[in-house]
Amino acid sequence: MQVNAILAAIPDQVQHKNGKIFSLCAKQTVTKAFFFDIVDVGLYYPDCTSNRSIFDEQNKLLRFSYLREVTGKQFKEGAEEFLQKNLSQEQQQHCLASYQEINESYLDVQEGDFYDLFQIDEIGLDLYLNGQSLASLDSKSCESLYFNIWFGEESMSADFSKLLK
Repeated sequence: MQVNAILAAIPDQVQHKNGKIFSLCAKQTVTKAFFFDIVDVGLYYPDCTSNRSIFDEQNKLLRFSYLREVTGKQFKEGAEEFLQKNLSQEQQQHCLASYQEINESYLDVQEGDFYDLFQIDEIGLDLYLNGQSLASLDSKSCESLYFNIWFGEESMSADFSKLLK
């Protein structure tokens, strides 16, 4: 299958539908079992010099540009597993129900597809697949905790932590 270069790219800038512009601050290829490149990931902020912590409340974007097929079921199960591993009991009680809409909205992806997960002040978490809105979460106390899936103590891949260096 030939990758659609427009879809698969990690561009230098991404614009949210509300007009906010995000600049690429870091990118990393995530590999499984040292052999298979799964996804290119871009970490974006409105201003790369102001990024402090992936878990803070500032506006940010994670773009996942897929290099192979992944099922929606794999996304959902991975999200649930790593949220349970990385959130405290109190955080789980407070946030897991809020995450259900986002976790249930993950769809199968093919090579060249991309997910955008925005965290925006006035919106909350906003999930898109190939530019189409899938789900939103407006819960200030839970939004940034969702990033524990990729950046928590236990992560889907150590490659994610390289985005923060």
